[in-house]
Amino acid sequence: MSIKKTFPILCAALFLLYTAAAAQTTKEGTATIILNPLSPGPDEEVTAELRGFSFDINASFITWTRNGSISLSGTGSKSFKFRTGAIGKKEVISATARTIDGKEITATTEFLLGDVDLLWKADTTIPPEYKGKALPSPFSSIAVVAIPHFSSGGFTSSVSDLEFEWLLDGKRDESASGTGKNTYRFTAGASPTNQEITAKVKNNEKDISFEKSVFIPVHQPEVFLYEERPLEGPFMNVALSQKTLHSSEIKAFRAVPYFFPEEDTQSLSYTWSQNGEEKKTSPVHIFQFSSEKSGRQTITLEVLIQNTKHTIQKALAKIAINVQ
Repeated sequence: MSIKKTFPILCAALFLLYTAAAAQTTKEGTATIILNPLSPGPDEEVTAELRGFSFDINASFITWTRNGSISLSGTGSKSFKFRTGAIGKKEVISATARTIDGKEITATTEFLLGDVDLLWKADTTIPPEYKGKALPSPFSSIAVVAIPHFSSGGFTSSVSDLEFEWLLDGKRDESASGTGKNTYRFTAGASPTNQEITAKVKNNEKDISFEKSVFIPVHQPEVFLYEERPLEGPFMNVALSQKTLHSSEIKAFRAVPYFFPEEDTQSLSYTWSQNGEEKKTSPVHIFQFSSEKSGRQTITLEVLIQNTKHTIQKALAKIAINVQ
């Protein structure tokens, strides 16, 4: 089993720093310890399983020690359950199998519990009033920052002393990788799908290494319609899907784009239509509505926003206006 492990995360996660986990071989036989889960966090129940080769493990008397103290022993005791300590604690798990012919085979795994933040930010359009996260869309720029923390064992938490290797959808980005490069910036692809970003981190001595992945969901951009008030501007509390007006009433509506690439804001075109008939407006993001006919009726108002730099990127919003 490799001493380097991969455990996916969403934004922030806990990780293990493995210093020994490979199969250990003596002239008496070979044994290895497998942890389940492979990536336990602090204060988490873990099952350690001893796997042996070239000897009868079921007939062996097995002694488990944790951090130097005997925790479990017995014939055929192939597994041992324990709860991990707090962040920064070192765990040393050993299992010694005494075979029926008196031979001893020992396996040991050591790890430190640590913490790492893997954070991402998309450079996409959102209005100032929006309190949510700006979501990435096709062709938008995304930045991912890896912030590792070491709290004991003599390991440094200085980013400048760590080597970072970045992978986009499994492919290494050579130019973005290197010592101290804990920020990765990339452009989302053309399709609205998840993009996997992996950060592999090593210390100077390269005897400690770990890797983490984050799956970043890429969304299609959106557009919402809001009521435009003469003295107050857009009423952003409610995105409209329908509106009731009197036949003589004039009302302005504002189209607000969400999640288009920030760098393409000047390349967005607005197309308005009323009951399927295209209408010209000025400014392009505001539509002045007035009923063209008297009497009760329902009118459909639509706006299409399209990125002229990437024409496949567009968003449509519509509202039903009930004229009384």
